[in-house]
Amino acid sequence: MREIKRKLGKLQSSMTFRYLGLTSVFIVGIQTLLAVGQVRWTYQQKLDSLDQRVKDIGNLLGAIGQEPALTLNDNTLGRLLRGCL
Repeated sequence: MREIKRKLGKLQSSMTFRYLGLTSVFIVGIQTLLAVGQVRWTYQQKLDSLDQRVKDIGNLLGAIGQEPALTLNDNTLGRLLRGCL
């Protein structure tokens, strides 16, 4: 009887460690996937922001090129900036 209890105790302990090991691997895997997703999302946001800045600068340069007699006074500068926004 004592031998059976000891073997059951070892089996239970072994199963507990296996369960904890599998749970730990699962949690680490999920955390890794979330970290990769966050890095990818941040990278995409920075790319989108850079793309928008390039478009804004392109619009500003396009508006400057269309101005026949460019004199940089307050009215001209204001009109150019309104065209980019």
